[in-house]
Amino acid sequence: MADLVFPSPTTLFVALLYPPVDPRECIEELSKLFGPVCRASATYAMTAFSSFYEKEMGTGLQKHFISFVPRVPMDQLAECKLATHKLEKAFERLPGRRTFNIDPGLLTSYSVILSTLKNHAHRIYLRDGVFAEVTLIFRDGAYHPLPWTYADYQSPLALRFFQEARPGGASHK
Repeated sequence: MADLVFPSPTTLFVALLYPPVDPRECIEELSKLFGPVCRASATYAMTAFSSFYEKEMGTGLQKHFISFVPRVPMDQLAECKLATHKLEKAFERLPGRRTFNIDPGLLTSYSVILSTLKNHAHRIYLRDGVFAEVTLIFRDGAYHPLPWTYADYQSPLALRFFQEARPGGASHK
């Protein structure tokens, strides 16, 4: 019989998607929720990867990744998703028209795990309407995509961010 093993706390990050607005107020609110920012990726145009959110959020959407200093227990991912969902609602311009799409995830030494409110075959239910998926796995010294990994998470910019923010990497020595 195997012994119970509890994973070490790990790195929380968010993917922040927004139209051409200043995201600083949202980032300040995220820091109030999750602690100081550890690292942020460069901002990139989401149009290079998807137009999925344009009907709701408008055109010219930008995105970047942000990691936070405090380590979090892995079982708090659902709580983080529910908190960001509430924050998205607080920043809505009109009902159902988000200004920010905030997707929290966990960055471990062996995977990148996303949270979502949408179910699919490759997702596991956590609680309170929140699901999780492994979207990148770490092997041979780098993160690698899976068949369902979003295109922008496969980009060199995203892979570099996750590599640099990886627990035990340069930002966590």
